[in-house]
Amino acid sequence: MIETLIQELRNDIDGEVSDKSRVTDHLLDLRLAAASEPSLITEIDRVLTDVPGRTTVANGWWLAILDQLERACESVAVA
Repeated sequence: MIETLIQELRNDIDGEVSDKSRVTDHLLDLRLAAASEPSLITEIDRVLTDVPGRTTVANGWWLAILDQLERACESVAVA
């Protein structure tokens, strides 16, 4: 489920920046989807405290975070 959501979020990225509140909402959606995986929730919470920018977030950062969370999902699946 969370892997599908990450892929959908990645596909929706357009341009160089995204609205910070929208990125935060997406991270909260990911957190909800990860409810059964405490290690993923911890990772998402860490990211939520470090979202850069006042009103916008560079999409390069957002893509890197999605990659990071996808790798974290893979680690949980292997464990």
